[in-house]
Amino acid sequence: MRDLPIPISGPVILATLIRGRDQRAPRPTFAEDADTMVCYPAAQAFLDRHVLQYMHGNSGGRGSDWTAFYLRCFVNDWITKDMARAICRSLTVRGYACYERRLWTEDGETAGAGYRITEAGREYLKQIA
Repeated sequence: MRDLPIPISGPVILATLIRGRDQRAPRPTFAEDADTMVCYPAAQAFLDRHVLQYMHGNSGGRGSDWTAFYLRCFVNDWITKDMARAICRSLTVRGYACYERRLWTEDGETAGAGYRITEAGREYLKQIA
């Protein structure tokens, strides 16, 4: 599989990176799968960058521990809610995001749970951007 340049745009290219092969093609052998696994880090970096840029860009300059976001903030035409959850959990495990259980609106009402960027996440974003 040829290398695709980053940044990637569009759901077709992203799906190609994640799948690593055409859906209509016959199931490849393990040796052929090993060649396509090289693209996974590029896809992960792209998805990480999408989520972290949203968190960083929409935090209003209030610092890393001020604003947290619902999963639906990261959903678009090519990222589902389940994918957003997996991305955020991965970022949390690596220390680039933090899960907040209690979110509050500006009026003081409870608003559920969400994720926020950490200082380590801001540094990681600088590396992959």
